[in-house]
Amino acid sequence: MEKNYMSFFSELNLSEKLNLWLAIVFLLFSNLIFSQTCSTTTVSPGTAILDNTTFNTTITVSSNVKITDVNITLDVTHTHNKDLDIFLVHPDGTRVEIITDKGGNGNGFNILFDDESINSLPGNGNGDVFIEDNYIPEDSFGLATFDGRMSSGDWVLEITDDAGSDIGVLNSVSLEICGNDPCTNGAIVGTITDYDPDADGINSLCDLDNDNDGILDANEGLCVTSYSGNFTALAPSLTSGDLDHDFVNVFGSGINLNILTSFNNVGGGVIAMGTNTLILGQDGTDSNDDTQNSSVEFVFSENVKLNNFIIGDIDVNDFQDEVNVVAYDQNGTLVQLDISFGSDLTYNSVLNRYSTPSGGALYDTPEHQLNISSDTHVKRIVVTNYLGNGGGFTNPGYQAIEFVSLDFCTVLDTDSDGTPDYLDTDSDNDGCFDAIEGSGNFTIDDLTPSNNLANGNEGAVNGEGVPTNTGSPQGVGTSATFTADAIPTLIITNPTAVCSPSTVDITVASVTAGSTSGTLTYWTNSAATSSLATPTAVGAGTYYIKLTATSGCYEVEPVVVTLSPAPTADAGSAASICAGDDFTASATA
Repeated sequence: MEKNYMSFFSELNLSEKLNLWLAIVFLLFSNLIFSQTCSTTTVSPGTAILDNTTFNTTITVSSNVKITDVNITLDVTHTHNKDLDIFLVHPDGTRVEIITDKGGNGNGFNILFDDESINSLPGNGNGDVFIEDNYIPEDSFGLATFDGRMSSGDWVLEITDDAGSDIGVLNSVSLEICGNDPCTNGAIVGTITDYDPDADGINSLCDLDNDNDGILDANEGLCVTSYSGNFTALAPSLTSGDLDHDFVNVFGSGINLNILTSFNNVGGGVIAMGTNTLILGQDGTDSNDDTQNSSVEFVFSENVKLNNFIIGDIDVNDFQDEVNVVAYDQNGTLVQLDISFGSDLTYNSVLNRYSTPSGGALYDTPEHQLNISSDTHVKRIVVTNYLGNGGGFTNPGYQAIEFVSLDFCTVLDTDSDGTPDYLDTDSDNDGCFDAIEGSGNFTIDDLTPSNNLANGNEGAVNGEGVPTNTGSPQGVGTSATFTADAIPTLIITNPTAVCSPSTVDITVASVTAGSTSGTLTYWTNSAATSSLATPTAVGAGTYYIKLTATSGCYEVEPVVVTLSPAPTADAGSAASICAGDDFTASATA
């Protein structure tokens, strides 16, 4: 059958074309940036399938990737395939229906179940036998239900024979799982990316040292002071428009949190306060879910580390909601989020949305919750709800999604330059890099051109992103604590004034007495870029002495040389005297 794809594309409206192109671009970007690996686990239990009996087969998966695709191959011997109900269960309890009462009176099968198959399962009649070697699973959401979950653990194949007279054997089951390694997603050795700021090939979710100075992020103020609690209303109800911190108690953290709402003008929307929850809804009057994109934006007044942000009540009262969550840093760059979701939720990797096949859950039911965190700093979080309940929102108890609780902590930025200490190679801006200031006794000769201990192809890191030349993570280095000899101490005593036209030797020990050991050099400018030619004989003026420690760190201080003018002698008025007479002269300076 010939398909005219361009004709199909031309029939789409503008919104549909845009969504299609976005989906294509997303898929291409995902394949280019996030490398995918696949592995297959096979077990051959040879277990008997008995009449009116359910039994489970465990498939232990050791690889731990974030799932992008699951396929399963079943080799079954049975005298009446239609007797079988087969489910695949994820380690977190999520269940997917593979087949129920399918295959007619066929005698066994060896079939690959794959969401990408072009073959739909046959009907439920005795004559509807399997004729293909691959089919789409029976579950309406398919094996894609597992997308976004982690792969490792004990998977369970559940087989029920729900009739009598016919038995069989499970010969083997092969489970293929494709996914992205959560520790290397978006990380390319030698290339700085939003997910890997130190270009060491370990992304921020797993990297314990995101600037490769050998000091763990946890010791550089990644999480200084933590705050957590539920959203609590300070006003009884709210209407469409902006909702700021005047209406929400942010746990007394001292951080200003602005909460901004955006409602589309087609579906409308409402925001209200429930019991310890902030509620976002929309009336759902339009059938096009992509026009119903009401959102809530959480904007912090400073960078925070997101420990856990819980969004619940997804798909309450039997109406399906789709939720998208993204976060940004202070530069507007997307931040990688670590999102775990309840067993009743599914993830659409193309649209980056979470949803539930069926409703009826309460907001505090873990099966219908998202748990969101990030191991990098966050400035802004945007949550968008794409499907409404329909029927309007008459009270806070009838809503689309609820923001349940927020747990975050502040990050340290010692020099207030906008770069948190755990990403700053000189966090106190003292001119001595943190890698040198740490307790590992490193010197400037140990550093890469990026002023750390490893960067891209320069130096090596372990699986947790810590430079291997440290042996083990070194102690913290800040303006308050550092290796004693890393930063030199330069004490200057200005030399005593001398009479002009004499000169002064500023290299004598008395000028720098009390300073720590190191190499002294002499300069004409404070930046120490213009060398002083004759420091042993200088005239009046201000000069600069630079003391460099063995670590490579240095300090520059001024020295002031003062010259006093030579005295003037005055012997008084001229007078005549004879030879042999006495003469007395006096003089004043």
